[in-house]
Amino acid sequence: MRPHLALAAEIRTEIVDLLGGPNDLSAQEIGELAYQKVLRAKVDEARDEVAARYEQEHRRSLYERLLGEIATSEGETISEQVKTKVETDPKLALDLQESARRELAARAQEVVRSKITGEQAEVINREADRQVELDRFDVRLALDRELDLKDAHLKESVKPGDIVELFFKNTGGRRGRLILTWTKDAKGHEGWLFTSCSEPLVNKDNSTLTVRADKFISIGCKNKDLQEGTDIIEADKLCVGLPIVLLQANGKHPSQISLNMGRHDSYNHFNTNQMPLVLEGTDFQTKSIIF
Repeated sequence: MRPHLALAAEIRTEIVDLLGGPNDLSAQEIGELAYQKVLRAKVDEARDEVAARYEQEHRRSLYERLLGEIATSEGETISEQVKTKVETDPKLALDLQESARRELAARAQEVVRSKITGEQAEVINREADRQVELDRFDVRLALDRELDLKDAHLKESVKPGDIVELFFKNTGGRRGRLILTWTKDAKGHEGWLFTSCSEPLVNKDNSTLTVRADKFISIGCKNKDLQEGTDIIEADKLCVGLPIVLLQANGKHPSQISLNMGRHDSYNHFNTNQMPLVLEGTDFQTKSIIF
């Protein structure tokens, strides 16, 4: 609106000037005269601007034509003069060499940067697609309330460096996290490694439980045989609402690691009231990308 407001202000000024002088014009005639005067001024401004633009284009065209003529008529002589100056002026030659090096380095850097940026974009897009696949396992657990970790599609989807967070309620009723990382060892074997737990874990005697982080483990759950009323450990299976169990290789028979949290008493010691880590959900995540 600014140009329109400025134009209206100019017309208003002209109307005020006409009203202040001696005349017997009607209001319509005064408005028309003011409009015509401002219009003529604007036309003159536009004419000057167009003339200046044409002059600039003409100068540029003339300059280009003169450059071409001089290059044709004197180009060889000028080239010889420059060549002689470069060959006889060591400082200028060194300056030109350094300038050329900087130019080549800048070009090479830009090529490398463009190539790396493209490769990074491919990696990011590929990992984003894989994250979508991993998210589907979180959704499957939420819908079916259980997840088979031996599922062929799941084993194909996870790659070394990926993690899974197993969620459970901690002693304060908030959400705790048990984190495992999918890892490949020196012999090419792959599996889960214990990474961390947001809550301190305890043994049956309330001593601190340490889970080895240098040995493959399997994830399972503690279920019930409802006919016999006994506990059954189901390996490679997660069930919402059931305690999480880790199985670690120990000779021919894997050792079971029941995960429990201990409550603190007023003396900051663990008391006997332990809480198992009951699964609430999972979050499979692709490995962190560090460029």
